[in-house]
Amino acid sequence: MSFLRRYRQYDDLPLEKLVAEAERDRERRRRDLARVDVLDLARTERVDLPDSEVVNAAIAALRGPINLPPDRHASDLRSALAEDLRVDASRIVVGAGVSELVERTVAALARSATVAIPWPSHPLLPVAVERAGKKPLPIKREREEIVAAAKAGHDLLICNPDDPTGHYFCADELRAVSEALPPERLLVIDEALVDFQSAEPRDAVLRLTDTRPVVCLRSFSKAFGLAGMRVGYAVLPPTYADRASALAPLLGVSVAAVAAARHALARRVLVEAYVEQVRRERERLSAELRRRRFEVAPSETNFLWVAPPDGDGTSFARRLDRLGIRVTPGVALGDGRRVRIAVRDRATSERLLQALDRID
Repeated sequence: MSFLRRYRQYDDLPLEKLVAEAERDRERRRRDLARVDVLDLARTERVDLPDSEVVNAAIAALRGPINLPPDRHASDLRSALAEDLRVDASRIVVGAGVSELVERTVAALARSATVAIPWPSHPLLPVAVERAGKKPLPIKREREEIVAAAKAGHDLLICNPDDPTGHYFCADELRAVSEALPPERLLVIDEALVDFQSAEPRDAVLRLTDTRPVVCLRSFSKAFGLAGMRVGYAVLPPTYADRASALAPLLGVSVAAVAAARHALARRVLVEAYVEQVRRERERLSAELRRRRFEVAPSETNFLWVAPPDGDGTSFARRLDRLGIRVTPGVALGDGRRVRIAVRDRATSERLLQALDRID
């Protein structure tokens, strides 16, 4: 289907019909998958195209006065986020994705020479810490270890839910961590994958920013499907609001990215439908893999952290690749026994399971 036809078919449709159309798309994808040579389950981004109205919003922005710089503060998006999150807009910083915001937050707000990071975790986190002029300190992903690092005077950076392990610390656990921090130390939480967690309300951890020295970073790249736009945001504690400008890009985020994010936020019902599909499939695929004697870590993300029966993740990834299924070997992510497998829909899972039943 051409882009023009795809986007015109949705003109003026209510959200309920768009959700129904998405269900029909999934059936078409099931048939299409049978003809795909390589199924890439190594990526954690959405693979389907964004809602047409979100794309239209970005196009409309590009047809405006792009000869002028964007609003550095992304005021419209900040206001919408403030209402959605129930925080003052002065506490929100819009930036070019979580990775950039990690670097800026650590550089501007972290006071210790080292930043403790539970490991394994996202490989870009220690890179961002080093670029911010600090030393990353890997620690075990256990609450006792994290509390000990806090008491030792380190600033903390936690990916939650975590990539690649899928592990999720609930708000009460992270509150205990924040209470162990000495004065002027900070807990920075990368919540890029928070929409996929079902353990507690979506904003449970974010509420810590109201009273604790906690910064939450979120993204429009994952559940919202706007990775190519590079837009995310930070939520600061009230006591840090006067330092928000130090985190913002010098000349702001592009008008197209801000317009797309603003429109995607207004149409969250479509995101929620996609997230619910991933959650259901995550549980089903986990059960199927365990039935085949795979070790599957509990996951609150859109992927699974899996160890094959023989405990050799690298070899397993190679054998799957020969069958046209691409997954991420865990050796580069901190655990060579495992692989990371993206969760999408039933059709994708079925092709994976069929390959597993054929693997040599």
